[in-house]
Formats: sequence, C-alpha cells, structure tokens
Amino acid sequence: MKDNTNLILKGIELSSQGRYEEAIQCYDQALAINPDDKEGWNGKGDALDDLGKHEEAIICYNYVLRIHPDDSTWTMKGIVLNKINRHQEANICFDKALSINPHNATALTMQKSNQEKYSDDQLEKMNESNKMANKAIEAFESKKYEEAIPYIQVALKLLKGQPEDQNTFTITNELLAMLSYCFFKINKFEEALVYVNKSITINPDVSKYWNFKGVILFAQSKHEGAIICYDKALEIDPDKSMYLSDKGECLDKLSKYPESISYYERALEKDPNNEKIQKDLDSVKAKLSKDSPSKTVEKVELIEKNELSDPVIILKVRLAKGEITLEEYRKIKEHLEN
Repeated sequence: MKDNTNLILKGIELSSQGRYEEAIQCYDQALAINPDDKEGWNGKGDALDDLGKHEEAIICYNYVLRIHPDDSTWTMKGIVLNKINRHQEANICFDKALSINPHNATALTMQKSNQEKYSDDQLEKMNESNKMANKAIEAFESKKYEEAIPYIQVALKLLKGQPEDQNTFTITNELLAMLSYCFFKINKFEEALVYVNKSITINPDVSKYWNFKGVILFAQSKHEGAIICYDKALEIDPDKSMYLSDKGECLDKLSKYPESISYYERALEKDPNNEKIQKDLDSVKAKLSKDSPSKTVEKVELIEKNELSDPVIILKVRLAKGEITLEEYRKIKEHLEN
C-alpha cells in the first residue's frame, strides 16, 4: 500500500494556516490511498468542524469510531455535538471517552459543564438514560440485537421526562430508529415498522428513515409499498447510491428490468467501485436478455400461417407484441405447464 503520510502532514499544515478547504482535499487524497486511515478521517473531521460543517464532521468521527474507537475521537464528537446544542448525545460521547480513559480532562470538563444546564432531577434521569443508551450501543455494535432492545426501551422511557429540546428530540429519534433496526434484524418486521414510523412522524425529512421503511416492506415482499418509500428517500437525498440500488433491487423483484437497470446504473455513477451493485446490475441485465421476447418475433408469421401452434410460443409472441405483461406471461406459462 502506498504511503499517505506526507498528505496527512500537508493537511495538518494547511489546517494550522486556516486553509481548511485545501486541507480537506489533502485528507481526501490520503483516504483514497488508505480508506481506513484514522488520522485522515479525524483531520478531515476537524477541518469540517472549523468550517462550521458540524454534521459532516460528525460523519467523519463516526467512521473512526467504527474502526479505531478511542477517547480522543469520542471527545471530539462530543464537542461538536455540543456546538449544535445536542448536549445529551454529547454526554454519551464523553461517557464513552471516560470509560476508555478516566483521566481525559477535556471530557471531564465538558461533561460537568453540560450537567450544570439541568436540575438535579433532570440530571439523574439523564444520567440513567445515558447509561441505558450506552449499554444499548454496546450491544448494538456487537450485533446483539435482542440484548439491545430492552436497554433502548428503558432509555426512551427515561427520555420522556426530560425537557423537550432539540437534544432530546434528536436522541429520541435515533433510539427509535435503532430499535426499529434491532427488531428488523431478528425478523420482527411489524415491530420494526411501528418504530420506524414513529421516527418518520417525529422527523419526516430524514431520508434514511424512509429508505429503511422501504427495506422493511421489501423484506415482507410488499414491493409496491417499498417503492413509495424509496421514492420519498430519493426525493430528500437523490444522490444516495444505497437508495438508488435498493430501488433497483425492488424493481427487479417486480420484473421491471429496464427500470431496475436504470437505477442500478445511477447507483454505480455515484459509487463506481461498488462490486455488489455491479453484480446486481449484471444479474438484471442477464434476466432481461433471457426473458427478452425478441427471439420469438420471427415466429409470428409461422403462427399466423398456422404452421406453429405451440401455446407457449404463441404466448411469447403476445408478449413480444405487448399484448400481455411479463408478469402475465409468467403466470399463464406456469398454468400451461401444470
């Protein structure tokens, strides 16, 4: 693997000079060489934070925390969350940092400062809610979904007694979405729908909630309903490759192969190195080629002259002429063969 150290150092230098956009370009180049580089993601997150792009900075820190969790990154994420008044989420981050390094002075100071914003009763409920949320996150990250569910439910119950500010609003929504995902992973789709619907009710402008609802409906073979949800997600975030790919998969299940191919191709434009999307696209193209009625068109004249009377071939010709849909063709063909 090529060394990206010089690019990281250049990014740090540019950031120290206040040239944050240029620094981000260096970090992006470094991450193209090594996508799991902790310093690259943290440096990019810091530069984005300095530009006031706090949500984008959090995405960078989240990536680091998935691959190299440490107390300094948890602390930085908490500091950025504080800047956008998401104090309870910030406290969860400071708790995480202190569980790794109890002597992290910044995390201790920031946590104490946040706690001073609440009454003793609110603080007690917040601390208990944070403990439950942390246990839920630990179980969730370990893929122990059934274990995570009761912790999330308790955390949500405790949140009900807290001030109805942006902080409580955001963390409640994220916990509801996590609870939905946990139920989905243990194949309890109806319960998963209940909680993702609650997330959507609280904030209908979050694309990932709509897309996940589509995923749940798709798992239940409710493909038309899933399409509606994917469309809503794409209306909010039209360039998300995962959403485009999910809709492509759903259209494939509906035998709408040309439309499916279109969405897979758009997904690949956004994520050209995604092998799964490429594989799925190739699969749909193969289906379209196999099911194409063009090979039977030349038999039309023979049928019309009564020189060919095979009902399946006649059926294919009707499909070629557009007299029936592909789905109708398959159902009638199955009936003829039984």
